Amino acid sequence: MTGQYKLFDLLEPEAEIKRIEELAVQNSSQNLLSKIFDMPNFIGSFDLFDPNENTKPMSLAQNQFTSQQQLSDEVLLQTQKLSDDDASELGEIPEPSGLLSDLSIDQCDVPTANQLDYYKENKDNIYRNFSSPKGLAMIINNREFTGGHKTRFGSEVDEANLKNLLEGLGYRVQKTYKNLAASSMKNSLLAFGKHEDHRHFDSCVVVVLSHGEYEEIIGADDGRLSIHEFLSCLNARNAPLLAGKPKIFIIQACRGSNFDRGVVRHIPIDEPESVDTRDTGSFTNIFSCVFPGRSIYSEHQLRVQNTQNSSLTAENQFRMSTQNATSMLAATATATTSRSARQGRFRVVKEPTEADMLIAFATTPLYVSWRNSMAGSWFIQSICEIFSKFSATEDILTMLTRVNQRVAQVYQSSQGGEKQIPEFATRFQKKFYFFPGVSSE
Repeated sequence: MTGQYKLFDLLEPEAEIKRIEELAVQNSSQNLLSKIFDMPNFIGSFDLFDPNENTKPMSLAQNQFTSQQQLSDEVLLQTQKLSDDDASELGEIPEPSGLLSDLSIDQCDVPTANQLDYYKENKDNIYRNFSSPKGLAMIINNREFTGGHKTRFGSEVDEANLKNLLEGLGYRVQKTYKNLAASSMKNSLLAFGKHEDHRHFDSCVVVVLSHGEYEEIIGADDGRLSIHEFLSCLNARNAPLLAGKPKIFIIQACRGSNFDRGVVRHIPIDEPESVDTRDTGSFTNIFSCVFPGRSIYSEHQLRVQNTQNSSLTAENQFRMSTQNATSMLAATATATTSRSARQGRFRVVKEPTEADMLIAFATTPLYVSWRNSMAGSWFIQSICEIFSKFSATEDILTMLTRVNQRVAQVYQSSQGGEKQIPEFATRFQKKFYFFPGVSSE
């Protein structure tokens, strides 16, 4: 029976590169492996992506470390040998496609938003996003680190794919920052938020590719930056030109060191593989987290309330409804429509400082995220593929749910079968569409 070979287990958690060492131990190749790691410039044999060559992957022939490459290939072939039986049991293990040089964005069929049924019927609950460009975007790609954190091979593929995606969606990528210290990440975002062009644009996108821990992003100097402090750089106080406008954060980083081994579930043949998201009780379930063990209203409370309401006379019910309506109108008038509050053609409103943000994380708290050393991360690859296909017809929350599903159901690590599930948190007050190809309302 012939064996199957895989040149290199390119998957690595963002937290640490350790898979080769484990495989080498399993196959008694420690001596040969140690020779490789003792070689000068060995790491170049794995860095097969040259960002200076039009962001195209380098061939092995282009690599200057020929002898090291031959020796490393020998070890990797030995350590990655799988029998036909093993391969059959594992099945085909998918990996990211890598550099999406031919990425194309499906465009809206019409040039104006009012020609789109989903906008025309619900425009008051959808953010405007018709400016040209849609907004500014910035990418922070921390690939090299000066401390104990490993080089993030494959991050340049994520950067190139995201740049193509954002430009295709109509954004102007203002700048790609590379290998920023923790303090520089914060300062760069503060400066980005004050850019005068935000005045004319409808939204913005910020991408971070780095190592991370729970509620922290790690800078190239191995310094730590609180995710909350980072997000606050674009709040309404620090970035007034972006107040009321949607701000999208995409963060590819670990949020801990746990590995998700996954759980095995047996699905009946007649049961759909994906979960039906039409959950009418989800809103109350959110608040049951605040008061564990009980929802907003228990059944007993509802029965008491219904009994009390039924005992009210028609006159009392009318008086109460009138008082409630009057209070609501007074509050609304005080906040938005009083004559003294008007300034020119604008009306004065008071809104939360941290509103209108959406944060898409590669993984859940306490867990690692996975990245292929040559083809990029599961999360960013999925975002690029899903957004390019569905941006013309779906809002961003629907697309991020698709991303969650794709990462969770399509990918798993080739050794150990570890899984990953992304997470997104929204402070949006309306639906958000990218409207690719639409230049006016």
